[in-house]
Amino acid sequence: MSRALVLGGGFAGLLAARVLSERFDSVLILERDQLPEGPTGRQGAGQGRFPHVLLGGGQKRLDRWFPRLQERLAERGAQVLDWPGDTSVFHMGGWMPRFESDLKVRACSRPLLEWAVRQDVEALPNVTFRTQVSIGAVDLRAPSVEVDGELVTGELLVDASGRGSKACTWLKEQGFGEAQVDEVNSQAAYATRTVRLPDDLDVDWSCLYVMPQSGTNRRSGLIYPIEDGLQVVNLVAYDGLEPPTDPAAFDAFAEALAVPDVAEALKDAEYLSPILRYKAAYHRFIRFDRMAKWPERFIVLGDALCGVNPVYGQGITIIAQEAEVLERQLASFDARRFQRAVGRTVLVPWLMGVVEDLRWPSSSGPIGPLRRRLITRVVEQVHRAGQRDLTVYRVLAEVMHMTKDAQALLRPSIAWRILRFGGPRRDSAPQASDATAPVGERPAA
Repeated sequence: MSRALVLGGGFAGLLAARVLSERFDSVLILERDQLPEGPTGRQGAGQGRFPHVLLGGGQKRLDRWFPRLQERLAERGAQVLDWPGDTSVFHMGGWMPRFESDLKVRACSRPLLEWAVRQDVEALPNVTFRTQVSIGAVDLRAPSVEVDGELVTGELLVDASGRGSKACTWLKEQGFGEAQVDEVNSQAAYATRTVRLPDDLDVDWSCLYVMPQSGTNRRSGLIYPIEDGLQVVNLVAYDGLEPPTDPAAFDAFAEALAVPDVAEALKDAEYLSPILRYKAAYHRFIRFDRMAKWPERFIVLGDALCGVNPVYGQGITIIAQEAEVLERQLASFDARRFQRAVGRTVLVPWLMGVVEDLRWPSSSGPIGPLRRRLITRVVEQVHRAGQRDLTVYRVLAEVMHMTKDAQALLRPSIAWRILRFGGPRRDSAPQASDATAPVGERPAA
């Protein structure tokens, strides 16, 4: 019988197991945590207590693999969120357009989403979980894993163990070479609270995101709906600024955002949790795709391969993209070819997050000053055009939600509109015939 071994029972491990169950006689998930029976957090996913948004592309992929997912989330009180239609976003000195779309998700907490996905994976007849395990020696060639002193073997070993992965160490020690690690750190940190907004709050949005304004304001704020009519508030400090640590500072931080909308929404909110802080908000991409030598039956995905700054909400959707690459290649699988293909796949969303963080003077990373200025200028031009022209913003939204490739922005009809509407801001609003709102004014819902 053929067997795949999966290290890690988080999102990456669950999606890998779902895909591998179509190809292998059995799939064994090895997880160090005790997995909760309900939608509650687990010890090894400390970041799970913070907001985890699901992008439109992620929801579409999950729905295909897990047909009961929407039903499970709805039963637990997760409401449908149309990202461009229900979200009010302030960016680069203006409000982004609003429009009805098919980029719809069930907005919920990370523990609920992970639990709902795990229910379907656990129901697969050829998938088995072993939890609270201790991993010892690992042989990438065999492949084999020492689990609680017992040697477990398989035909494929998948490392989905997250940022704590030892893949780099295993590869180096077993003669495959040293992997290049690219990191970009904007010195960002954030503070989170769960709240209940007043029932009579008079707003036209379900989700509110005030982004930082490069050069003028190092703060951002997000109000994101989760299950049971609750919301999470995430206040992010960039460029070495400290996030708030106490209730008074939390409110003051919200009041110091570029626009007052977050603070106004929180005036009569009921705070339901203490302030949680997180400081590991950086990007890390391990370039396994560039290694000259690679084991024939070992692959790496999830945060063990590419971990992004969580404030941009890309993580779960990137993992879904990686699982999709694995699915496409299973018929004639080659581990080295997979690692190269998945590296190409994550490069674009990785860069999308990185270029936002490169705006800050304190950002460190492998991209030089000249290239940094060029990339930042291009991205700013695209976003300014998106503010002023709905045609551009529709394509940009699909790219950001990973339902379209970034090359969609290079189509002549779109590139021309980016050049036309993406220039520097003027005192008067540009004359974009199909824009929903002039720059700086709140768009209609």
